[in-house]
Amino acid sequence: MMTSRTSSASFDYDRWVRSLTRIAAAAALALSAACGLVTGTGDGDNEEALRNAQVRWNAARVQDYTVVVQHLCFCGYVRPVRVTVRSGAVVSSVDAQTGEPVPSYATVRDIAGLFALIRKAIDDGADRLEVTYDGQLGYPTFINIDYIVNAVDDELQVTTSEFQRNR
Repeated sequence: MMTSRTSSASFDYDRWVRSLTRIAAAAALALSAACGLVTGTGDGDNEEALRNAQVRWNAARVQDYTVVVQHLCFCGYVRPVRVTVRSGAVVSSVDAQTGEPVPSYATVRDIAGLFALIRKAIDDGADRLEVTYDGQLGYPTFINIDYIVNAVDDELQVTTSEFQRNR
């Protein structure tokens, strides 16, 4: 244990770290609740959260938008992709950092495609599924899928950022 004395009081470093950890955990929990975080294993919680998120997304009637989607996996192209959707269809997908078109082997998903990915993970019984949805519009902002907990390289993580409604 590291301690240092300042005047007559002692400083307990371990206790200080534990306190900060508790504060950070409480803040993360509060933030995640505001954003609609749902963590589960593909059970009813994920099912209900997906259904609620899709209701919010459909109610917002977003047909024209741009979003940056990044896949993190052992699955090919993992750079962030700026996806542009008009009238519900992908019209452009470019590297978000360079502006260059993405290669043909890149997986490009719009919001509907992300909902489909979550649905498939639930239906396939993924061992671990963690999803965060936007609190207002309901689109997924973070997806973490581990199809088989003890398998290697089967995990998939997807993040969305820079969502912008067009028109």
